Amino acid sequence: MLGAGADLFATLAEAGLIDDFLFLISPTALGQGKALFGSLSAPLRLRPVGTRVFSTGNTLLTFVREDEPLG
Repeated sequence: MLGAGADLFATLAEAGLIDDFLFLISPTALGQGKALFGSLSAPLRLRPVGTRVFSTGNTLLTFVREDEPLG
């Protein structure tokens, strides 16, 4: 779990140190905040591998890097 911020996320992602990317989407628009992917120097290609929808309307999306082998 990452709670340190978008800059650390970008550094770890570009170094290939993140195996799974889990995003919890809440059906709320805040209209402010720092972009999670704003610090990436190149596109981060991800492949979806899982989805879970909760009764609250929240959705958990799971991705791996596109260059990761299946399995």
